Amino acid sequence: MSTSIQGLIPEFRPFAKAFVQVVGNAGLLPRITSTRRTSAEQTRLYDAYIARGRTGLPAAPPGTSAHEYGYAFDMVVSPFAYLSFVGSYWNQLGGVWHPSDPVHFEYPGFKPPEAIDTFWRTIYKGLDYASWIATPLGVRWVGPGPEP
Repeated sequence: MSTSIQGLIPEFRPFAKAFVQVVGNAGLLPRITSTRRTSAEQTRLYDAYIARGRTGLPAAPPGTSAHEYGYAFDMVVSPFAYLSFVGSYWNQLGGVWHPSDPVHFEYPGFKPPEAIDTFWRTIYKGLDYASWIATPLGVRWVGPGPEP
């Protein structure tokens, strides 16, 4: 599991780095505990979360976690009690943070690929005329994922 800011998408890195620096300058001793994760790492975390009866810090199902795509980092601060203030500040800056997962700091606008795939499938199926026109013209499905 990566703890390097370099594991994040390039657009996110400067914001994450600056944020960690500001938190450090406030004397809160930030420590990044996770950035990009492999699917296997996310599966392990999710399975552990489910096995504990969904107690402790949440973990998204594999394939849906912003960590798997470099759109999130986990960070703790010391003293830990200040993490909610840090998270609220991240929200004020335009990032995504929820008290239910206080260590998780996310780049705004992340959508898991399966959500995007579902969106395109809905659009494609909603356009009845598209299949009527596409079949005679030999147009094939080019959207994300398998043909609906």
